[in-house]
Amino acid sequence: MGSLPFGYLFSKYVSKIDIREIGSGNIGTTNVLRTGNKLTALLTLFFDALKGFTPVWISLQFSSVLFIYVGIFALLGHMYPIWLKFKGGKGVATFLGVIFAISINSGFLFILSWIIIALIYRKSSISSLSATLLSSLYIIFYNPNLTFLIIIMLGFIIIKHKENLIRIYKNTEPNIKI
Repeated sequence: MGSLPFGYLFSKYVSKIDIREIGSGNIGTTNVLRTGNKLTALLTLFFDALKGFTPVWISLQFSSVLFIYVGIFALLGHMYPIWLKFKGGKGVATFLGVIFAISINSGFLFILSWIIIALIYRKSSISSLSATLLSSLYIIFYNPNLTFLIIIMLGFIIIKHKENLIRIYKNTEPNIKI
């Protein structure tokens, strides 16, 4: 489920464009938003989060350990989808879905912190990385047994944001329109 490229599919069938040829070429929500189609971006965000939430929530019903691996593979599927030659998104929305399945409080903390940081800095990458880190710390603080899952997911998200981190350092990271 993680490898379903919703940003690509919605951009292709709703906006009639190949999202991989716009902006960063990424299939995630932020790049879809660059097309100017907010509906497509919202659909991408919702379904990318859902592909993290659904398998983790289902696996939580059956196992207190299996969901950890399901969450990691949902995230990796989004980042490296087989359908698009392993060129996917950065994993933030899928991460959001995974943490909502684990802890609704951490999900809402993510959303609130993303919004506040986006209003202050106007950079999606700073908002995404900060909200991911804050919600990760919240989960680890309240459930240290999830440290492995959180560190693995956080590590992959940071790796996928390497170019953004370089642009932040060089002060060339583009702003988002809020």
